[in-house]
Amino acid sequence: AAGLLALMVPGRAAELLNVMEPGRAAERLAAMRSDPTVGRPGVMRPGRAAELLAAMVPGRAAGLLNVMEPDRAAERLAVMEPGRAVELLTVMEPDRAAERLAAMVPGRAAGSLAAMERDQAAERLNVMEPDRAAGSLAAMEPERAVELLTVMEPYQAAGSLAAMVPGGRAAGLLTVMEPGRAAGLLTVMEPGRAVELLTVMRPDRAVELLTVMEPDQAAGSLAAMVPDQAAGLLTWMVPDRAVELLTVMEPDRAAELVAAMSSDPAVGLLILMVPDRAAELLALMGLDRAAGPLAAMDPDQADGLLARMEPDPATRLLAWMFPDRAARSLARMEPDRATELLTAMEPSRAVGPLILMPPDWVLGLLARMEPDPAARLLAWMVPLWAAELLAAMEPARAAELLAAMEPSHAARPLAAMDPDQADGLLARMEPVWATELRLQIELMAAEGAGSDG
Repeated sequence: AAGLLALMVPGRAAELLNVMEPGRAAERLAAMRSDPTVGRPGVMRPGRAAELLAAMVPGRAAGLLNVMEPDRAAERLAVMEPGRAVELLTVMEPDRAAERLAAMVPGRAAGSLAAMERDQAAERLNVMEPDRAAGSLAAMEPERAVELLTVMEPYQAAGSLAAMVPGGRAAGLLTVMEPGRAAGLLTVMEPGRAVELLTVMRPDRAVELLTVMEPDQAAGSLAAMVPDQAAGLLTWMVPDRAVELLTVMEPDRAAELVAAMSSDPAVGLLILMVPDRAAELLALMGLDRAAGPLAAMDPDQADGLLARMEPDPATRLLAWMFPDRAARSLARMEPDRATELLTAMEPSRAVGPLILMPPDWVLGLLARMEPDPAARLLAWMVPLWAAELLAAMEPARAAELLAAMEPSHAARPLAAMDPDQADGLLARMEPVWATELRLQIELMAAEGAGSDG
């Protein structure tokens, strides 16, 4: 009977098998060679073909489905009694079964996979295209999908999650998955997609996963986020972990994230960091962003960070401070460091804190400075104050600084000095320079007399 059916035109053979008692028809199909047999179920009505395949010995039916064109095989499995379809998919070669599952409607494929033993289902999902596996997993009950994702190959599981649309479904599965496994899958996922999923999760869960990841991987994910989102997650973390991630992150990006925080959490993290790292981040944040955290810190901590910064950002921050605050910071620094910063500051900004410092401290500063910056500072001071400082110096140093000033500037403190002291300093200068300064002083006196008149 099988031989005769095999010799017939496929349509006629299928017609006869369609009206034959199912058990007998299945028996005859099972007795044919595979090639012609595949043609018969292929041209039969899907429901009838499924009925006959279901009536065969599982191994034979699975063999026929293995060599049948995937879409046709999937069509027949989809209309078969679910338990029998699962049995055949389990007996089939995993890659063949995966092809047929991939060709099914996702809901039907999900039902078949959900009914299999866990390891068998995972084996078939492992050889599916990630987007097809994603469709099946997304259509399952979350608990079953998580169970399968947990035993799948990590890269395949990660690819399947990454292929799910919308991202909320994948984020939901990662949320109920064991944290270590979820973090591992995010780690091997395409970075942009991993970041996207972390940003649509509940913040507490995203923080939990970032805490479980290796520091460099977690830092990379945070660095790729929008600054406000990343800053928010860092403030949710245990402070020590947040500091660890900011420490291994690229400095520019870490500074940007700290700058996106409000002052209190930013200060809380900065004071836990190694001081050199905290100073580096503050320096990179820019004046408008660094000023808030620095002002909110304990003065001792803020001064310690200023002392570690490069001169340029440190001087900009000192110039931003109120003079009394800047004076207190400078007074606590090592003398050479304070000298370095005041030398780098604009004289108009440096004079404000200096007014509030003890005279001996200012004299020490001027003694350590090179003549030109020291002369610029004196030129910006009130003449009487500059005169008092010059009078308290070694005469040779005072004369040196006056000689480094513009004549009109040097004449002012000289005019405010005791005449004998002024003459003593002028006597130490080059005669031409001393003559120029005397003329300037006389001119100032004349202008002063005219004003009084």
